[in-house]
Amino acid sequence: RVLATVLRPSVGRVAIGGHELPRGAHAARPQVGYVAHGPLTYPGLTALENLGLYAALYGVPGERVGPALARVGLDGRGRDAVSEFSRGMAQRLALARALLHGPALLLLDEPTAGLDSEGQAVLRDVLAEGGRTVIVSTHEPEWFAGLATASVRIEAGRVAA
Repeated sequence: RVLATVLRPSVGRVAIGGHELPRGAHAARPQVGYVAHGPLTYPGLTALENLGLYAALYGVPGERVGPALARVGLDGRGRDAVSEFSRGMAQRLALARALLHGPALLLLDEPTAGLDSEGQAVLRDVLAEGGRTVIVSTHEPEWFAGLATASVRIEAGRVAA
């Protein structure tokens, strides 16, 4: 939550792209894509409307919305309300939202939760692309083992040896 700029650090220093938090949070946010455990989408809106809203908020051209849906395998469902989506489809939409503005830092909280094999393949493809820093919080470290360049295990809120 600290890296997502929604929680202030209680000790130490945190900077994203040279912007120290919390003072530089406004400048750091455009560099961060965040997929929470819940999809953080609006269920009453369609997939296209959801991504259109976030495109407007990020100052991203609306032409990126269609390709973003296609990238996560939802191009045929753009006009469907998110309330009709399965958990995995909503999670894929959340991934499209998080990538829409081309962030340098991608934060993923339990990103495999609810994903079917197609969704997991989409996630694996995104992670294999490279070109950005990805931080994953997961209870499935073995799923990410071949993709990670480093890993840290945390137990009871502390780094475990």
